[in-house]
Amino acid sequence: MAPRTHHIAANFITTLHIGWTLVIFVGAVAMAFGGKYAILEIVILNVTLLAAILWGNVCPLTLLEERLRQKHDPSYTNHGSYLKTYLSKIFRTDFTVKQINTTVAVCYTIIYAIAAAILTWNQWGR
Repeated sequence: MAPRTHHIAANFITTLHIGWTLVIFVGAVAMAFGGKYAILEIVILNVTLLAAILWGNVCPLTLLEERLRQKHDPSYTNHGSYLKTYLSKIFRTDFTVKQINTTVAVCYTIIYAIAAAILTWNQWGR
């Protein structure tokens, strides 16, 4: 592939990654309006966490994006976190990977707990 093609592919992966992230967080809100979405939310979170575990606690989309961008620009690095890279650019601040990962872990835990509570409520609460 030509360097320009790698750049386009990396942008596609980034778009996919943002979309997946939005599905997770929009899904948390959707659970409040439709408890049946809680099962899908738990599946999505499990797939996300399992993928990260299998790839050394890094999302495989993050690794793929970084590799593609490095083929376009060898000096590129996302420091192992696409969220760090893009949140730092958007908010013009320097979040650490640890801050980002801790925040994501807390959010995932809360979302998972809410989904489990909704499923429990739907099963035994009514």
